[in-house]
Amino acid sequence: MEKNENINEKIEIPQIEKKLGDVKLSEKNYEEAIHHYKNSIMAMKILLDEDSFSEDKATELIENVG
Repeated sequence: MEKNENINEKIEIPQIEKKLGDVKLSEKNYEEAIHHYKNSIMAMKILLDEDSFSEDKATELIENVG
């Protein structure tokens, strides 16, 4: 159970960055939206590089961010 809680904590950053990107996109602030989306993608890349996940688990994590 501890590993799942740790993963949930780790995906908070990509989730927050994606939501901030969505807000900036709705405000038509495209440069800031891209910045937040890039941060979300980079945080997910780091997470996936740090831990070894099956393809199914990695897909599930990515879908949870979106």
